[in-house]
Amino acid sequence: MIPTERKAMQTEIPTLESRTPGQEKFWHLTRQEIFFKTATKDLEWLAQISHFEATPKGSILYLPGDLAEDIFILKQGRIRISRISSEGKQITLALLEAPTLFGELALINDGTPHESMAETLEETYLCKISRQNFESFLARHPEVNLRVMKLVGQRLRQIENKLEDLVFMSVEQRLQKLLLKLALEYGRKTQEGTLINLRITHEELGHLINATRPTITELLRKFENQSLIKVIKRKILVLPSLLEAA
Repeated sequence: MIPTERKAMQTEIPTLESRTPGQEKFWHLTRQEIFFKTATKDLEWLAQISHFEATPKGSILYLPGDLAEDIFILKQGRIRISRISSEGKQITLALLEAPTLFGELALINDGTPHESMAETLEETYLCKISRQNFESFLARHPEVNLRVMKLVGQRLRQIENKLEDLVFMSVEQRLQKLLLKLALEYGRKTQEGTLINLRITHEELGHLINATRPTITELLRKFENQSLIKVIKRKILVLPSLLEAA
């Protein structure tokens, strides 16, 4: 997420029970940090030209080679962004949770085909906005454009770092680094350490560092035996000793 101070919008927004579909889209746009302090009339226009979708778990939103014609705003659910290696292995580049925006690389690639794929990890609700309409919106709102470009830069750096890790780090080192990263992004402090407040399976952890599920299970058990982590109700508690070992 882009670190900006969040303040309640002054506009009175209808309650959940009374919202029309257009008001529902508008309400979720106000929850996106990139639209912080954007005028109500401009967000209402964006809501009008966006398309709302509910997609089941396992849906493919785009594949490598598909034209990058839309920007996606995630209202609810989780998305996996991944690439297929030359050996046919799926390498996860990012796991995204609502609220966030994705498909933003279409803005700098000028609508060229996607190089990655996006799929839903659970039932997902999102808004689609055509690249042309979103570019028109950004041209009128340079402050939003700046936030989007920062997001693009952050995600490109994350991809570069991930590819470097695959080359220079062992699977065990990559898993330790990933757990520390997840603790930083999704952590909740407890008396013992930092609880990763994220629903993520061993298979998904493996996808993130290009490792198999059995390898992840074995390493997590090893980390537990070394008192680096604890597993509590399928969530991982990162202990201070893991910080020292990193």
